[in-house]
Amino acid sequence: MNSFEKSLRFGRVSFNLTDIKELLYKEIKTAHNSCSPFYISVRTEYSMYHETLDNYYQNAGRKNKPNKTDYLAYILLLTYTKEQIQKFKEISDMNLDFIKLTKCSSGTTREDVNSDFEIIHANIRADEDLATNFTCICSKPIENIYILKNKYTGILFQVGCDCITPFLI
Repeated sequence: MNSFEKSLRFGRVSFNLTDIKELLYKEIKTAHNSCSPFYISVRTEYSMYHETLDNYYQNAGRKNKPNKTDYLAYILLLTYTKEQIQKFKEISDMNLDFIKLTKCSSGTTREDVNSDFEIIHANIRADEDLATNFTCICSKPIENIYILKNKYTGILFQVGCDCITPFLI
């Protein structure tokens, strides 16, 4: 898959990676700190990081607020190390392809591919009373939760079925 196809699969991100790298480097310190209450691996909602991106847009004089794809990309980027982000030239450099589905006469076969992320738990159902306490990294409330891990950092995060479906998980 070429870079153009990867960016189409990921969706439209309204920020330029080069412009946002300094913010990412600053926020990674908190996002990766296991002693912080904002350590991404223990979060069930990500509003603090969404607000940081909102503030970045406002301070940069942007007329629009970040969209759900912006939030998704931003949180995914926060799961990488500073050194990995420095190597990225564009957002589509993140390897988000989790599986390859192949249709055959006996049904569909599922083959894992070399993604930067792996599924730790799939389709966990949030308790209805607690469902409002769980948000996808894109900011949407979720009930069907997938826990993923960045293979390079071990950082865990949760994604809902709306975000996970485009990546064939």
